[in-house]
Parts: sequence; C-alpha cells; structure tokens
Amino acid sequence: MEPRPLGMTFFVPRKYVDKRLDLALASLLQGHPDMPEGARFSRSELKKLILSGDILLNGKRANPETKLFYKDKITVSEAIWNSEAVEKRTLGARRYTLGVLEENKDFLVLNKESGISVHPKAGRKSSDFSLIEAILFRYPEIKDVGEDEERPGIVHRLDRETSGVLVVARTEKAFQALKQAFQERQAEKTYLALVYGKMPQEAGIIDLPLTRKKGTLKRRIARARDGEDPQRREAVTEYRVLAHFPGSGASLVEFSPKTGRMHQIRVHAAALGNPVLGDKLYASKASRAAFPDIPRHMLHAESLSFPLFGQKYVFSAPLPEDFRGLLEDIDETGGFRYDNGALKSLSS
Repeated sequence: MEPRPLGMTFFVPRKYVDKRLDLALASLLQGHPDMPEGARFSRSELKKLILSGDILLNGKRANPETKLFYKDKITVSEAIWNSEAVEKRTLGARRYTLGVLEENKDFLVLNKESGISVHPKAGRKSSDFSLIEAILFRYPEIKDVGEDEERPGIVHRLDRETSGVLVVARTEKAFQALKQAFQERQAEKTYLALVYGKMPQEAGIIDLPLTRKKGTLKRRIARARDGEDPQRREAVTEYRVLAHFPGSGASLVEFSPKTGRMHQIRVHAAALGNPVLGDKLYASKASRAAFPDIPRHMLHAESLSFPLFGQKYVFSAPLPEDFRGLLEDIDETGGFRYDNGALKSLSS
C-alpha cells in the first residue's frame, strides 16, 4: 500500500471562486499529486472533515457551504489519513474486477454485481468503495466526463442490491448523447424480478405516480393523482409474468420501466401486493414471513438498448448465481434451466 500523504495546502484558483468549500475541495484533492491513486472522498466525508476542524479555511474552521474567494488558503490536516478505512477502500477499488460486457471509445457496458453502489453515497461505511471508484482505476479519463464530479460518466443508475446492465460514458460527447437518449425515453430497459405471490394479471401496465415518503430520504410511495404534492412524479411500468410457482408462492416477472424514478419497479410491485423478494424497504409482512432468509432484493437489469451516433446498441447480462439458484429452488417442476438461452425462450 502506498504511504499516506502528509497534510496539504491549497490556494484557491480563480476557477473555484464563489464555489462551495466542500465541492471545490473534492476537485482539488482529486488532482493533487500526493493523493493515492484512485483515492476519493465523498462530499459527506468532506463535510464531516470540515466540521471536525481537520480542514481549515484561512486557518479557521468553516462551514462546508462557505463560498470561496481568490487565493483563500485551505489547509488539510494529515489526520484525515489516520484511518485504515481510507486505505482499505482504495485497495478494494483497485482490486475489484469489473464485469465488462462491452468496451469502445465512447462507452463501457458493465454487468454490475449486487452489493456495490454505483457512486459514493452518504452514510456508507468509510471502507466501502463504489463502482465508479473501481472504474476510475482502469479508466481514469472518465473522471472529467459529465456534470457531477462524484458521478463521472454516469447517465443512469442501479440500486446497490440490483445487478445487471449499466452503461457508462467515456467521453463528454457520448455522455450528452446518452443523457438525451435516456431523457427522451429512447433507451429501453428490461428487468427480471422474483416477486411474492401471483400478479393480478398475466401482463399489464402500472401507472402510479411516486413521491418521497415523509420523514425519509430514500423510501418512495405510490400516490394517487388527487391532492397537491410538489414531489409527486409520473411513473409507468409495464410487466409480464414469465412463470408462477404455486408451491412457493412466488412469480418470475419481466418489468419494463417507461420512466426512470428512484426505486420505481420495487415500489410499483409492492403497490400491487407483490413486493420483490428480499426487498428490505418494501417487503410486506407476508413476503418476509414466506421468504425470511433472502439477503438482497431479487431484481436484475437483464437488458438495455439505446441509440448512439446513428447506431442502436443492445446488451444483456446473465442472471447472477444467487438469483438463478433461488429460481431453481422454488421451481417445483425442476424441469427448466435458468441460463440465458432458457430465459430468452421463456420471455419470447
């Protein structure tokens, strides 16, 4: 492991004038030659360091939101390196094997594993690395792509526990084009999920707006259109039942979201009374009782298609081992193989 750097001092350049201290510092640290390769601090981590006094502005404590002036002096204490967690996170990101499905000059397509966040998140363990941190070790040019320094190259996301296809832009031109394709709903996504119970129909459309549940940061709820709610967003999901397993009380369902709201498929499935198995946020008492030992929600981004520079691309990701294993366990007939080819014949 590389030795920890000592304290650092920055004098604010003109391009960071009127920028917030925490946001400017994230960029300044990232470009510093003494930073260990691939090491990154999230905004929430920098906020804590600023508030604790390990980072000073002109020799004094400051707020993370403080706006900067030209040649302000930012002092970073070497104490920020005293935790082994930073080294553990950096080493983990460096050693992580990316599931690359496609690589070209414009974008990467990855088969994301369950259990890793796409980008650094508030409240994460200090030793947990994100997928983007692992990506930057292998593709450092992506760090300047996009509109958010914590999410370079990211045009869409998957929840931490969701596995499957994810595209990452490698150039600014590709980022803007992909962003437009997703905004204009030209990108098509298909997910496979194991849900509790039997869906109300063999195929249907769930058209229920979503809003944030009061008093929470992450949890969403389906909300009718009546009444005023400035946070309510349109959300539409198509679904098709691929198989139902009466013995276990579960179903394999194909979901195609037509909008891209946070937790959309999980909330819509729960709203119908068919929560995704293993969903810690949206499971019902009945589903928890019937399937108590599933460690993560069984949702997999199986396919993604999008246009880019006059060409259409289509990618798919095989089911991960835990998803496939659970399918085989609950299939009472025991007569179906859940590999990629079998799934494609089932959904055709």
